[in-house]
Amino acid sequence: MYSNSLGVPMRDVEETVIVRYGEIALKGLQTRERMEHLLRRAIESRLRRCGIDYKDVVIRKARIVVIVDECERAAKELTKVFGVVSTSPAIMVKSSDISDIVRVAKRIVIKILSEKSIRSFAVRARRDKKYPLTSIDIARIVGKEIKEITGLAVNLRDPDLEVGIEVWSDRAFVYTETFHGPGGLPYGSEGLVVSLLSGGMDSTLATWLALKRGCIVKPLFIDPGDFWSSLAKERLLRVVRELREWVPEQMELLIARGFDKVMELILRNVEPRLRCLVCKCAMLSIAAHVAKNVGAKAIVTGEVLGQVASQTLDNILVVNEGAKSIPVFRPLIFFDKEEIAKKLREIGLYEIVAVDVGRCKLVPTHPETRSRVEDVAKYRWIIERAEDIVELSSTIID
Repeated sequence: MYSNSLGVPMRDVEETVIVRYGEIALKGLQTRERMEHLLRRAIESRLRRCGIDYKDVVIRKARIVVIVDECERAAKELTKVFGVVSTSPAIMVKSSDISDIVRVAKRIVIKILSEKSIRSFAVRARRDKKYPLTSIDIARIVGKEIKEITGLAVNLRDPDLEVGIEVWSDRAFVYTETFHGPGGLPYGSEGLVVSLLSGGMDSTLATWLALKRGCIVKPLFIDPGDFWSSLAKERLLRVVRELREWVPEQMELLIARGFDKVMELILRNVEPRLRCLVCKCAMLSIAAHVAKNVGAKAIVTGEVLGQVASQTLDNILVVNEGAKSIPVFRPLIFFDKEEIAKKLREIGLYEIVAVDVGRCKLVPTHPETRSRVEDVAKYRWIIERAEDIVELSSTIID
């Protein structure tokens, strides 16, 4: 959709992207203004990252309007911004006169007909409540004119082409495509968390969901050394680079090196059935220590209730001891594998996280599924030493 190919004077129209957001509009005034500012900043950052020049980003009427020449490309790229519910590349008509709206809508439909086969259409309209015509009136008037000039059939239930129209008091927008975004809250609106990230399906989606709810996330990879395949580290880096595409700033990957020494202690001293539990407690203890040091308000994990032995309700209760007083968020706790895989496919991460990187060498043949706090208490000395054994480093992912 290019305004200079519609046969409409450029002074009368402008290419834009309509960005829609959801729950932000329901917030109180101060919170809403703060979140709108964060969302606009994220939109501008995404456009710059993609090398898309824009003229302006305007917030008005529960919409963000991006004035940009590459409107279709921009609309697609902005679906990777948290807080965005949907986008539409649109022609902005610099008038709210119905005759001007009709003229532009007809030109757009004629242009589309020259490019592909269309048999039916529908017009969906929204308008400012003070506008003299109702939404139904606008759709009827525009639809009638399009039908007369093109001969297309009207199909309100399942049309080949939908023409969307939004009318404000001083301008209007006409569009024919809508791309769906992730929704959620703008990045940075809910503070900092540390996410235990292995690069597998569960921890990756849990991290993404924390980002979706407005958290600034510092991923923490607890490096198991030779207890796991080197492919796991390669997968992790690919995952963090992909997650970076969803946020408006650099991402800091934290790495706890030397955890293989902790695992050696567990292997030599802990009865096999409890190895995974002591290991998880040590990981959570390290995460709590890191969270405290970086000022994070919570820890995020990818645990799923009942999925593996260490994630039964009894064992999660025991593992929680490692977190001390830091809240632990488990966004996937009631998901199943199919739901997780489906969501990862939707956001384009499945092919990366589904790579087989082998199995941890510490995992016993018959792990405990119903442990008690006192079972692990006798190995508290290993959990407490873990913080001192590992060394924290960081990598900036730009």
